Amino acid sequence: MRSPSARVLINYCNIYISSPMNASDVDGAPQFPVGSLPTYANVACTIQGKARIDVGEQRRISQVTEYLIIFPAFIPVSPRDMITFVDGGGLNHTVFIESIEDMAGRNAAFKVWASERI
Repeated sequence: MRSPSARVLINYCNIYISSPMNASDVDGAPQFPVGSLPTYANVACTIQGKARIDVGEQRRISQVTEYLIIFPAFIPVSPRDMITFVDGGGLNHTVFIESIEDMAGRNAAFKVWASERI
């Protein structure tokens, strides 16, 4: 796969790299905090909203939206890192990375699956 064309890189996002700590929350879950300033700012990408589902968690309904984000070059991200972006309607979104894939193994395009919980 070739690197994405500049015509499809119409979105911009900020990427916050998480840092694992030897700490846990009140329920014992590990914490992966992100800094207040983005590690990578205004990164060109294409963001495509995918499935939106309702899930029942801890006696409440949450709405989960999946996103496919494609970057033209390698960015050292990993699951639990945070991405923020503004959509075409001016709404702010905060998504967390779930998986990363090097498209065709040539370092030309990277596909990131991320999800947003509301």
